[in-house]
Amino acid sequence: MGRVVLHVGAGKCGSTSLQQTLARDEWRRGGRNGVPFQYLRWRADGSITPVSRVASSSLMGYEYSECQLATLVDRSTAQIESMVRTLERASRHHPVVLSNEGWHSEALALSSKPESVRQCRRLLEADSLDVEAVLYVRPQASWLESFYLQFGIWSGGTIEAHVRRMRSGREGFWAARVEALQRLGFGSVSVRYVSDVTHDFVGTVLGVSPSHPALHSLPVSNLRVSLDLLLLMLDDPTLRPDMHAPQVEFLIERVAAEWKLPHRPVPPLLGEEVIEQITESYADDNAVLATLLPPDQAEAFERDRQAFAASRAGAPTVSIEELRQLPRDEAYSRALVVGALDEVMRQRFGAGLPGYGSASTSEVTAAEATLLYRMRTQRLVLGLLPPGSARAQMVARLAGRFA
Repeated sequence: MGRVVLHVGAGKCGSTSLQQTLARDEWRRGGRNGVPFQYLRWRADGSITPVSRVASSSLMGYEYSECQLATLVDRSTAQIESMVRTLERASRHHPVVLSNEGWHSEALALSSKPESVRQCRRLLEADSLDVEAVLYVRPQASWLESFYLQFGIWSGGTIEAHVRRMRSGREGFWAARVEALQRLGFGSVSVRYVSDVTHDFVGTVLGVSPSHPALHSLPVSNLRVSLDLLLLMLDDPTLRPDMHAPQVEFLIERVAAEWKLPHRPVPPLLGEEVIEQITESYADDNAVLATLLPPDQAEAFERDRQAFAASRAGAPTVSIEELRQLPRDEAYSRALVVGALDEVMRQRFGAGLPGYGSASTSEVTAAEATLLYRMRTQRLVLGLLPPGSARAQMVARLAGRFA
């Protein structure tokens, strides 16, 4: 029986880092221990294909399964049987992995619809497959704050409204999601709370040997956006036009170390009063969740939940406008501009700025820094752009923020 593992979320629990890890080409090479698993992409049209070999080198650094469970209702018997055969063939020699952090929310919506349940079970309960769901959870207050920074803040609403909207949509009710996934027909549902999602999923869930070389360089979790980049994006909507346009964040994540960009954490946003409301709203669900998690993970979940609440005792909730008033870090602005101009010049002329590259940004002389600041005009940067270079255009727009 072929093993198929669906990573179904949840939310800001390292999903992006995990998908970037799963998309790495190292897993295809096999080596002494063979191929440990096969990461596939379940496409929106229902087809199931290998993840692209260039996924890890793309701007986002990953691919995921776009197929929504709800669309199984519209699939014919022949189409579902074709999906089963594809998964059966792919999982014959090693586990198959599919990932979409939104499947847990879909399950909650579908589990009360008999036709949806019936169609899902035709796939998930196929005799030739052992299909399991893996759900990573997080204490709700810290999760809601992270989710707001990634998505909610770009709608312009307050974090209080974001919390109310998520609660009314039944988001964050982890135990209810486990029950919904079980009703859809998964052979097993594993719910986990760990600090390192990537190593836990690859090492513990998939059973990849600790000696596998790819395990030595895995990211631990998603990085929160730097405060200075957040302030830039709040000031200029072209850098983050909506909640589903994170390209600039991915670009900065890739160049931050090379450009030696300082990283300041975003200050706490949720205050004591809102956290108390969150605690009350999720108390019953968390009581059930404690019986579903491994005992040590249940203890850690509750301990971390209480510690997060205690850290915000007496604190007010911070608004977007209050965030906007925070002082900018000039070192960040300087490093961003210097790195951006150097990048554009290298792409256009093959040589970067004098004194930059091998030397750190802090070693650029005062005279060079003055010259660089005088160079910061949108007209000049656009003149240096190589035709058709989307990355250079994005870099130039960032540099233009300081012109």
